[in-house]
Amino acid sequence: MLLTATVAQAGNLEEVIDVPPVASIVTPAEVSDWTGFYAGLQFDAVAGKTERDSLSSFKADLEGSIVSGFVGYRWAVGRYIVGAELDIALNGDGRMIYTEGGLGPERPYDINSALRFGGEFGGELGGGLAYMGLGFTMLDVKLDSEFDDQGYYVGIGYDYFVTDSIMVGVEINYHDFGELDGASDRVTPITLGMSAAYKF
Repeated sequence: MLLTATVAQAGNLEEVIDVPPVASIVTPAEVSDWTGFYAGLQFDAVAGKTERDSLSSFKADLEGSIVSGFVGYRWAVGRYIVGAELDIALNGDGRMIYTEGGLGPERPYDINSALRFGGEFGGELGGGLAYMGLGFTMLDVKLDSEFDDQGYYVGIGYDYFVTDSIMVGVEINYHDFGELDGASDRVTPITLGMSAAYKF
């Protein structure tokens, strides 16, 4: 009986094995190095409107394109980025398509120069940089005569590194020049741009 009880008890024993805890390894998300100077080229498609409210009132749609060079600097503050950028037009042209009044169905124009200078604020999103910009802008355009004025712009954009130092981007900006000096025409173009830049 003693032998039977001992065998039965041994058969009910369960071996307990202590398993040491396994430390989880968390790989930190890769953060791009946005701090530093950069420079590049941008192509913009131009659209928008111009209108004049006077005795010779008219309204027209704007079409065109412009190529510009830019340089800027960004600071990374954690996952947020602040910066400043200067953008200067190299050349541009287009046409005004009259929707009300005007002389003929359309008229060509040449952009002698255009400038944007402003600040940026954004943060990392999807491996790239999403940002908004706001600043000062100038325009010198030739339409029979030359007209120029200053205004402001506001926009949004997205940049992405394709290598450690080369980035590509897209942005859209709204410009308001008010009434052009000497023309009394209110010009509010919108630009959709694609860019490539090198970060130093």
